[in-house]
Amino acid sequence: MRVVVCSKAVPTWVDNLEYDEQNKKINYDSSALVMNESDEAALEEALFLKKEYGAEVIVLTVGGLTSQEMLYQSMAKGADRVIRVSSDQADDAAEILAKAIEQLECDLVLTGVESSDAMTAKTAMLLAEELQLPHAFVVTNIEYDEDQSMIKATSELGQGQYEVLGLPFPSLISVQSTTRPISQASVMKVLQARKKKVESMTLDSLGLTEHKNSNAFRIVDLFDPPVNDACEIIEGNLEEISTVLMRRIADAAR
Repeated sequence: MRVVVCSKAVPTWVDNLEYDEQNKKINYDSSALVMNESDEAALEEALFLKKEYGAEVIVLTVGGLTSQEMLYQSMAKGADRVIRVSSDQADDAAEILAKAIEQLECDLVLTGVESSDAMTAKTAMLLAEELQLPHAFVVTNIEYDEDQSMIKATSELGQGQYEVLGLPFPSLISVQSTTRPISQASVMKVLQARKKKVESMTLDSLGLTEHKNSNAFRIVDLFDPPVNDACEIIEGNLEEISTVLMRRIADAAR
């Protein structure tokens, strides 16, 4: 079983946040990039399949050299291979990832539900469409049914409801969270990983070209939320405040 985990390097925190009016985008400074949270959950599910069933785990990303550290961390945790597609066209990630995955001939594709920077939750669904694969969304647990040769994915429906989906191979699963503990790579393993090869692909090698008119969404406006005057500060000691609150609650219940 070959599992490809699509991941994205995102900033841990940002400084000097400002809106670029001319280019309609948000600029910021960040000193460190890490793997996106839900992508990390997807990686843990892949590493579970490796431990239990001998799966080969490949971590794939689209980005520049700043995403290398995330890939080293992935190898330190147990990924067998890491691949970076060199491109700054993050908004075309689904098309780029699809072309790369087609060359890898994998059995299962895992992604996170959404990235913590853009929060559009669109890449997984667009990628499933590009690859024409069955797709499970908002998954919290993955198991391999050897008898039926299928992947069972537990998907969250909301209001405490869950469903278990059976997916054939190949298929795509976008992971929201995981019940498995997030592994931490030791410093020694990270140092060893930095000596290993990070495979690279280019848009040319995938039969794609760099273009300015991508499928990216644009920020058309940025504004502060309206001030709500309905907030009231209740002053007094604890007993006085409690009395006022109980009276308000009683009045609202009538």
